[in-house]
Amino acid sequence: MRTCSTCNETKPITEYHRKGEGHVKMCKSCRKDRGHSKRKRYKNGYYTVYYLPEHHYVGMTNALKNRLQEHRSKNGRITVGYEVIATFERAVDAHWFETTLHAMGYHGFHYKKGRDKNKTIDKEVDIYDFYNTVLNDNQTKLF
Repeated sequence: MRTCSTCNETKPITEYHRKGEGHVKMCKSCRKDRGHSKRKRYKNGYYTVYYLPEHHYVGMTNALKNRLQEHRSKNGRITVGYEVIATFERAVDAHWFETTLHAMGYHGFHYKKGRDKNKTIDKEVDIYDFYNTVLNDNQTKLF
């Protein structure tokens, strides 16, 4: 039995995640609640398509601050100088825009198998020109 450091309830040791040879001090349900509230706190109400120029990476998120932190800590990417390309009210519009940029050669996650990871960006293609000619409507906002 162990007492949770957050809710102060005494629970069996199976209610705690393992860490090394021991267990963490916060119970599983408190850790879950903390994670949900943290993700909810970072959401900003719209979907952002962003560009990391150092890696020629285009991504989409609804929690930009949190996503950039993940790029730095988990993937070791340089996020200094990131650019917000566009914001969308609907996830499907942001995803379509991001997928189109990936098809044009920008790096980023997409489901297409067998893609060439070393493919370079066509110098004639400019994100902002593409945005202004194809997606310029009332539901999107370009920064």
